[in-house]
Amino acid sequence: MANQTVFTFENVTGTAVGFWTPALAEGVNVPGYHLHFITGDRAAGGHLLDMTLTEGTVQLDTTTNFTMRLPAGGDFWTVDLSGDLSDDLDRVEK
Repeated sequence: MANQTVFTFENVTGTAVGFWTPALAEGVNVPGYHLHFITGDRAAGGHLLDMTLTEGTVQLDTTTNFTMRLPAGGDFWTVDLSGDLSDDLDRVEK
């Protein structure tokens, strides 16, 4: 995602939601935090790379399990993901 668009918001209200993946789940997901943000007026948002919270409410949900559904068809069954994609993934997620 070399052409990933990055927006900077200042003095906005909104909602951030996401999850944390432990290192032991690497390969299923990217370890660490994965957050998304949407402004209060729902006009803008996206993948949250950094933030400073000056006021707000934080709620946590400790979920001890999850269900993953894989596609039943299409390219999912034929695409070759056996190579080392860590550099590509690092560029996209950071």
